[in-house]
Amino acid sequence: MKKFLTIIFLAWFLVSCSDNIWAGVPQNNIQIVKEQKIQKSNFKTVWALEFKKELAKKDWVLIDLRTPEEVANWVIPWAINIDYYSPDFIKKLNSLDKNKKYLIYCRSGHRSGETFKLMKKLGFKNVINLDWWMIAWGNAWWELEK
Repeated sequence: MKKFLTIIFLAWFLVSCSDNIWAGVPQNNIQIVKEQKIQKSNFKTVWALEFKKELAKKDWVLIDLRTPEEVANWVIPWAINIDYYSPDFIKKLNSLDKNKKYLIYCRSGHRSGETFKLMKKLGFKNVINLDWWMIAWGNAWWELEK
C-alpha cells in the first residue's frame, strides 16, 4: 500500500510540475500551428444533404470535375466544368482565386477526392467536396439539368 501511494504521489508531482506544451516554442510558430488548424477546418468532404445546404448559401464557386461527355448528360446548375483529365487541369486550378469558397464534385468521388487534396497543396483556403456525387445527388432527385 505504501508503494502504491508513493507511485500515485510521484505521478501527481510529475504531472503538476510539467511545463505547458507550448513552453519554449517561439510565439510565431504557435500562431502558424493554430492557423493551420483553422485552415484545415475549411476543408471537408460531405454527403449530398450537407452539400445542398452549402449550395443554398450562394457564397461559392461550384466546380464539376467530370469530362465534357459526362457533363453533356447531367449537371448541377451553375457549375463550371474543369475536366480532371484535361492536360492543363492544374493550370486551370491555379488560375482560380485561392481565397474563394469552392464546392467540387465528380461522378463517384474519386476525382473530387484527389482534387480536394491537390487544392490543399496549392494553397486554397476553403474547399468542400461532395462524396459520391452521381449516386448521392442523383438518387436524392435534386435539381439536375441536361
